[in-house]
Amino acid sequence: KTGEEQPEQGLFSRLKAAVHREDDGTKTKVESKKGRNHYLNLTDDAAHVVEFYAPWCPHCQHFKWEYVEIAEEVQRRSITPVQFTAVSCDVYSAICATYKINGFPTILGWKIGDSKTQRGIEMNAEENIESDTVGEMLELDMAH
Repeated sequence: KTGEEQPEQGLFSRLKAAVHREDDGTKTKVESKKGRNHYLNLTDDAAHVVEFYAPWCPHCQHFKWEYVEIAEEVQRRSITPVQFTAVSCDVYSAICATYKINGFPTILGWKIGDSKTQRGIEMNAEENIESDTVGEMLELDMAH
């Protein structure tokens, strides 16, 4: 796939990366200023949590390991399929602009069936994010 690139999958082995849906419902593309297509692969068959971060941001550096722990716990406990992704806004600025990211880190979530063309639920707007919070906000079926 010449010219297409997914955000790095360094934090999790199952990280996938998408942005606004094409008519056929497959994947979403954003044209970057450099001419390369970047996409975030937010599927309809799973809930999604995406951390938008900047590598230079001290809050993001501190939160990175907490996000990994939350993702591991939610994926371990959730009966509902859920995928976690991290997107560097320095590298994938077109994706971040699409979702109007203007603070770091920003955690957005989408329930199964939610439109991925919309911004999603801001999960860390008012409180610290925890695995149970993720489960409640995305209406996941969680084991205790």
